[in-house]
Amino acid sequence: MVLNRYISRRNEFKITRSIHSANSLMITLSGEYVYTESGATKKVLPYSPVVYRKGKPFERHVIKPIRYILVSLSHIDEGTDTFLEFSDSDRQRLKNTVDHLEEAITNGRDVSVIEHFVNDILLTAGMSKVKNGRDTDTVVAYIKEHFCEKLTLDGLASVANYSKQTLIAKFKADYKKTPVEYITQLRINKAKDLLINSDLSVARIAEACGYDNVYYFSNIFKKHEKLSPLKFRQSTIM
Repeated sequence: MVLNRYISRRNEFKITRSIHSANSLMITLSGEYVYTESGATKKVLPYSPVVYRKGKPFERHVIKPIRYILVSLSHIDEGTDTFLEFSDSDRQRLKNTVDHLEEAITNGRDVSVIEHFVNDILLTAGMSKVKNGRDTDTVVAYIKEHFCEKLTLDGLASVANYSKQTLIAKFKADYKKTPVEYITQLRINKAKDLLINSDLSVARIAEACGYDNVYYFSNIFKKHEKLSPLKFRQSTIM
């Protein structure tokens, strides 16, 4: 499984943009860098393992000088995420494993020992993923509770501790639509319910669904339902 392994330091990467030539696991021991792959971007902090995939285009830049472990692997399972996430209860186990991995590489331990620690990191990440579910599920739960309020992509990204670009990419992969499209659909559904089951004016319904401007609300509604709010209400009256 393990093809190569080493510990190094960088003030900046020699190659900041290219295509990975091998599958690898990179673990930052100190410092910070930003990594982008497949439209997902994240600031990588110490003890936050990142999976590099052979043949994948990437971009990366050091923010604070880093010291890191890089382990080249013969293969990576398809279901393994690029940014490995760990539950709070698993983070101490991760740190202990990484410290043991660093010691093993520094002292030239047998490759089977290296593989044991690498497998433990990947296994722990997989267990945390099952326990936590998708990070986007947390965002969706938040949206469902607050969709009639003013929401921003930056605010939603902070719910999952993602960058805005990463949130959009992951959300679209999980739900086949952007966060904004998801919010809009919830608001339109609520508006339809109020148009059918209440006597509220269109302006009041717009406000109740999170829209400050009734004309903007009407345009969004018509785009989705092919009818203006008033015509939709009239069409439901028997």
